[in-house]
Amino acid sequence: MKIYKNNTILKDCLRVFAFRNKYDIKANDIVRQIFDRVKNNAFGETSIDNVWIEIAKSDSLKKTFDNFHISAKTENDKIYVNIFLTSDFSKSDYQKFNYILYEVIRHELEHVDKYETGIRPDEKYVELYNNLMYFNDLVEHAQMVSDYVLSDTEIDSYVKSIMYTAKKQNKSAYEIIDMVIKRAFFNNDSEKMKVGMKNKEIASIIEKTRKELRDKIREYYPNFKEKWL
Repeated sequence: MKIYKNNTILKDCLRVFAFRNKYDIKANDIVRQIFDRVKNNAFGETSIDNVWIEIAKSDSLKKTFDNFHISAKTENDKIYVNIFLTSDFSKSDYQKFNYILYEVIRHELEHVDKYETGIRPDEKYVELYNNLMYFNDLVEHAQMVSDYVLSDTEIDSYVKSIMYTAKKQNKSAYEIIDMVIKRAFFNNDSEKMKVGMKNKEIASIIEKTRKELRDKIREYYPNFKEKWL
C-alpha cells in the first residue's frame, strides 16, 4: 500500500483517482506500441488487438495542423486510426503527439465499450459523420459539426475528454472546450476560425455548442468548479 506524504491533501488524491477510468491501461498499451512504430519510422498498416493503424508521411496538412495529424473512427467493435507525419516531424513533437494519440485512443475505446454492451450509434449520426468528410456550405457544415459533437453517441466522450485534458494540463475546462471547438469546427486553423466567427449564424451555432458542453459538464460533474486551483 502506498503511503502518501503528510503534506498531500486527501481530496487532491481522490480527484486524481476520479479521473482514472477502465480504459487507461489498454489505451496506454496501444499508444506505447504505436509510438514505438512512429519512433522507428515503421510506416504502413498494422493492427493491435482490434485497433487498425495506418502511419504515413504527408506534407499536405502542414498549413492546417502541427507536424502530425491523427484521426480515428470506430465501426462496430473495431477502431481505425490514421496517422500522418510531415517531413518536419521530430523528437520535439513526441510529447504532444503522445498525449493527443492517447486521448484519441481512449475516446474510441469508449465507443467500442458501448458497442459491446449493446449500445449502437443511431444511423443518422453515422450518416452525419460520413457527410462531414465532404465540403459543404460553411453554415451547413458548422451545424453538422455541432449536431455530431452534441449527439447522444458523442457528447459524453467529448465531456470526459475535456475534463481529463483540463485536469492533465491544469487548465480551466472552459478553456479546453474552446480548444475542442477550434479543432472540431476549424481544423485548428486560426485564420479560418477568425473568418468563420464573423458569420453571425456560425457564431450562434458555436455558442450553442459551447453552452451545451458546459451544461453537460455540470450535469456529469455536479461539484465542478471552473478553475481547478
